[in-house]
Amino acid sequence: KRIITPVLSETATKINQVKNQLILFLSFPFFYFNSIPVHLYTHQADAFEALRSLGCQARLMQCTSVAETRGVWVMASAAQVHQEAFSQADAQDQGYLFSYRVRVENRSARTVQLVGRCWRIADAAGGAKAVPKGSPGVVGQQPVLRPGEIFQYQSGTDLPTPTGFMEGSFQMVTLGGEDGESCPAESEEESKFFDAEVARFDLVAFDH
Repeated sequence: KRIITPVLSETATKINQVKNQLILFLSFPFFYFNSIPVHLYTHQADAFEALRSLGCQARLMQCTSVAETRGVWVMASAAQVHQEAFSQADAQDQGYLFSYRVRVENRSARTVQLVGRCWRIADAAGGAKAVPKGSPGVVGQQPVLRPGEIFQYQSGTDLPTPTGFMEGSFQMVTLGGEDGESCPAESEEESKFFDAEVARFDLVAFDH
Protein backbone atom coordinates (compact mmCIF):
# COMPACT_ATOMS: atom_id res chain seq x y z
CA LYS A 1 0.00 0.00 0.00
CA ARG A 2 1.00 3.63 -0.44
CA ILE A 3 -0.30 6.57 1.51
CA ILE A 4 -0.16 9.63 -0.70
CA THR A 5 -0.80 12.29 1.96
CA PRO A 6 2.67 13.95 1.55
CA VAL A 7 1.32 15.39 -1.71
CA LEU A 8 -1.43 17.03 0.30
CA SER A 9 1.10 18.39 2.78
CA GLU A 10 3.14 19.98 -0.01
CA THR A 11 0.01 21.58 -1.45
CA ALA A 12 -1.00 22.88 1.98
CA THR A 13 2.44 24.47 2.36
CA LYS A 14 2.04 26.29 -0.97
CA ILE A 15 -1.43 27.47 0.06
CA ASN A 16 -0.01 28.91 3.29
CA GLN A 17 2.76 30.69 1.36
CA VAL A 18 0.26 32.37 -0.97
CA LYS A 19 -1.95 33.17 2.02
CA ASN A 20 0.94 34.95 3.76
CA GLN A 21 1.69 36.96 0.61
CA LEU A 22 -1.93 38.08 0.40
CA ILE A 23 -1.92 39.12 4.04
CA LEU A 24 1.22 41.19 3.39
CA PHE A 25 -0.43 42.80 0.35
CA LEU A 26 -3.56 43.67 2.34
CA SER A 27 -1.61 45.15 5.26
CA PHE A 28 0.66 47.25 3.01
CA PRO A 29 -1.77 50.19 2.56
CA PHE A 30 -2.14 50.64 6.31
CA PHE A 31 1.60 51.27 6.71
CA TYR A 32 2.12 53.30 3.52
CA PHE A 33 -1.23 55.02 3.16
CA ASN A 34 0.08 58.25 1.59
CA SER A 35 2.35 56.57 -0.97
CA ILE A 36 0.05 53.81 -2.29
CA PRO A 37 -1.01 54.13 -5.95
CA VAL A 38 -4.79 54.46 -6.20
CA HIS A 39 -5.11 51.52 -8.61
CA LEU A 40 -3.88 49.09 -5.92
CA TYR A 41 -6.99 49.73 -3.84
CA THR A 42 -9.15 48.33 -6.63
CA HIS A 43 -7.46 44.93 -6.13
CA GLN A 44 -8.08 44.71 -2.39
CA ALA A 45 -11.55 43.18 -2.75
CA ASP A 46 -10.09 40.49 -5.00
CA ALA A 47 -7.32 39.84 -2.49
CA PHE A 48 -9.80 39.46 0.38
CA GLU A 49 -11.88 37.04 -1.69
CA ALA A 50 -8.76 35.03 -2.60
CA LEU A 51 -7.77 34.91 1.07
CA ARG A 52 -11.17 33.52 2.03
CA SER A 53 -10.94 30.94 -0.76
CA LEU A 54 -7.46 29.84 0.34
CA GLY A 55 -8.70 29.46 3.89
CA CYS A 56 -11.44 27.11 2.70
CA GLN A 57 -8.95 25.09 0.65
CA ALA A 58 -6.57 24.77 3.60
CA ARG A 59 -9.40 23.45 5.77
CA LEU A 60 -10.37 20.93 3.10
CA MET A 61 -6.76 19.71 2.78
CA GLN A 62 -6.54 19.22 6.54
CA CYS A 63 -9.60 16.95 6.45
CA THR A 64 -8.67 14.95 3.33
CA SER A 65 -6.56 11.86 2.79
CA VAL A 66 -5.54 9.79 -0.23
CA ALA A 67 -4.12 6.25 -0.23
CA GLU A 68 -3.41 3.58 -2.85
CA THR A 69 -3.40 -0.18 -2.44
CA ARG A 70 -2.87 -2.53 -5.43
CA GLY A 71 -4.08 0.11 -7.83
CA VAL A 72 -7.20 0.95 -5.82
CA TRP A 73 -7.15 4.63 -4.83
CA VAL A 74 -9.25 5.81 -1.91
CA MET A 75 -9.83 9.50 -1.23
CA ALA A 76 -11.74 10.50 1.89
CA SER A 77 -12.75 13.94 3.12
CA ALA A 78 -14.90 15.24 5.95
CA ALA A 79 -16.77 18.41 6.85
CA GLN A 80 -18.77 19.56 9.83
CA VAL A 81 -22.54 19.45 9.56
CA HIS A 82 -23.80 22.72 11.00
CA GLN A 83 -26.17 22.06 13.82
CA GLU A 84 -28.68 24.62 12.57
CA ALA A 85 -29.89 21.74 10.39
CA PHE A 86 -31.05 19.89 13.49
CA SER A 87 -33.26 20.68 16.44
CA GLN A 88 -31.51 21.96 19.56
CA ALA A 89 -32.28 18.72 21.43
CA ASP A 90 -30.83 16.56 18.66
CA ALA A 91 -27.71 18.73 18.41
CA GLN A 92 -27.08 18.44 22.16
CA ASP A 93 -27.58 14.68 22.09
CA GLN A 94 -25.23 14.06 19.17
CA GLY A 95 -22.44 16.53 20.00
CA TYR A 96 -20.50 17.48 16.86
CA LEU A 97 -21.82 16.13 13.59
CA PHE A 98 -19.70 15.40 10.52
CA SER A 99 -20.34 14.16 7.02
CA TYR A 100 -17.67 12.34 5.08
CA ARG A 101 -17.36 11.52 1.40
CA VAL A 102 -15.37 8.58 0.06
CA ARG A 103 -14.21 8.06 -3.52
CA VAL A 104 -12.90 4.64 -4.57
CA GLU A 105 -11.20 4.44 -7.96
CA ASN A 106 -9.93 1.26 -9.58
CA ARG A 107 -6.77 2.14 -11.51
CA SER A 108 -5.59 -1.45 -11.71
CA ALA A 109 -5.96 -3.78 -14.69
CA ARG A 110 -8.28 -6.09 -12.79
CA THR A 111 -11.94 -6.02 -11.80
CA VAL A 112 -12.41 -5.73 -8.05
CA GLN A 113 -15.34 -5.75 -5.66
CA LEU A 114 -15.71 -3.90 -2.38
CA VAL A 115 -17.22 -6.46 -0.02
CA GLY A 116 -16.60 -5.05 3.45
CA ARG A 117 -15.42 -2.14 5.52
CA CYS A 118 -13.58 -1.34 8.74
CA TRP A 119 -13.52 2.00 10.56
CA ARG A 120 -11.88 3.47 13.63
CA ILE A 121 -13.40 6.78 14.74
CA ALA A 122 -11.48 8.57 17.51
CA ASP A 123 -12.25 11.75 19.46
CA ALA A 124 -9.92 14.23 21.16
CA ALA A 125 -10.68 12.84 24.62
CA GLY A 126 -9.16 9.45 23.82
CA GLY A 127 -12.44 7.71 23.12
CA ALA A 128 -12.92 5.60 20.04
CA LYS A 129 -15.59 3.55 18.33
CA ALA A 130 -15.10 0.94 15.67
CA VAL A 131 -16.88 -0.67 12.77
CA PRO A 132 -15.49 -4.24 12.79
CA LYS A 133 -13.43 -5.47 9.85
CA GLY A 134 -15.58 -7.31 7.35
CA SER A 135 -18.78 -5.39 8.08
CA PRO A 136 -20.78 -5.87 4.86
CA GLY A 137 -20.34 -3.33 2.09
CA VAL A 138 -20.90 0.42 2.28
CA VAL A 139 -24.27 2.18 2.39
CA GLY A 140 -25.92 -1.16 1.66
CA GLN A 141 -23.88 -1.83 -1.48
CA GLN A 142 -21.00 -4.06 -2.51
CA PRO A 143 -19.93 -2.33 -5.73
CA VAL A 144 -18.01 -4.06 -8.52
CA LEU A 145 -15.39 -1.82 -10.14
CA ARG A 146 -13.93 -2.62 -13.52
CA PRO A 147 -10.63 -0.96 -14.48
CA GLY A 148 -11.11 2.80 -14.59
CA GLU A 149 -14.44 2.80 -12.75
CA ILE A 150 -15.21 4.93 -9.69
CA PHE A 151 -17.60 4.49 -6.78
CA GLN A 152 -18.48 7.36 -4.45
CA TYR A 153 -20.66 7.58 -1.40
CA GLN A 154 -21.40 9.88 1.51
CA SER A 155 -22.16 9.06 5.13
CA GLY A 156 -21.86 10.66 8.55
CA THR A 157 -20.71 10.30 12.12
CA ASP A 158 -20.68 12.25 15.36
CA LEU A 159 -18.13 13.05 18.06
CA PRO A 160 -18.43 14.28 21.66
CA THR A 161 -15.45 16.60 21.03
CA PRO A 162 -14.88 19.24 18.31
CA THR A 163 -11.91 17.36 16.83
CA GLY A 164 -11.04 13.75 16.07
CA PHE A 165 -10.18 11.54 13.13
CA MET A 166 -11.23 8.52 11.10
CA GLU A 167 -9.19 5.78 9.46
CA GLY A 168 -9.86 2.29 8.22
CA SER A 169 -9.95 0.01 5.21
CA PHE A 170 -12.19 -1.59 2.64
CA GLN A 171 -12.12 -5.35 2.19
CA MET A 172 -11.68 -6.00 -1.51
CA VAL A 173 -11.73 -9.11 -3.70
CA THR A 174 -10.13 -9.42 -7.12
CA LEU A 175 -12.63 -10.89 -9.60
CA GLY A 176 -10.38 -11.08 -12.64
CA GLY A 177 -9.30 -9.12 -15.70
CA GLU A 178 -11.11 -6.27 -17.42
CA ASP A 179 -14.00 -8.47 -18.46
CA GLY A 180 -14.33 -9.99 -14.99
CA GLU A 181 -13.10 -13.42 -16.09
CA SER A 182 -10.75 -15.19 -13.72
CA CYS A 183 -7.04 -14.74 -14.30
CA PRO A 184 -3.97 -16.02 -12.50
CA ALA A 185 -2.44 -14.11 -9.61
CA GLU A 186 0.59 -11.98 -10.40
CA SER A 187 2.61 -13.97 -7.86
CA GLU A 188 2.14 -16.94 -5.56
CA GLU A 189 2.06 -14.57 -2.58
CA GLU A 190 -0.71 -12.44 -4.00
CA SER A 191 -4.17 -13.21 -2.69
CA LYS A 192 -7.36 -12.23 -4.43
CA PHE A 193 -8.49 -10.75 -1.10
CA PHE A 194 -6.87 -7.55 0.17
CA ASP A 195 -7.51 -4.48 2.31
CA ALA A 196 -7.63 -1.12 0.53
CA GLU A 197 -6.30 1.43 2.98
CA VAL A 198 -8.36 4.46 3.99
CA ALA A 199 -5.69 6.80 5.35
CA ARG A 200 -6.41 8.91 8.39
CA PHE A 201 -8.39 12.11 7.83
CA ASP A 202 -9.30 14.69 10.45
CA LEU A 203 -12.74 15.61 11.74
CA VAL A 204 -12.65 19.28 12.74
CA ALA A 205 -15.44 21.60 13.88
CA PHE A 206 -13.84 24.81 12.60
CA ASP A 207 -16.60 27.07 13.91
CA HIS A 208 -16.21 25.77 17.49
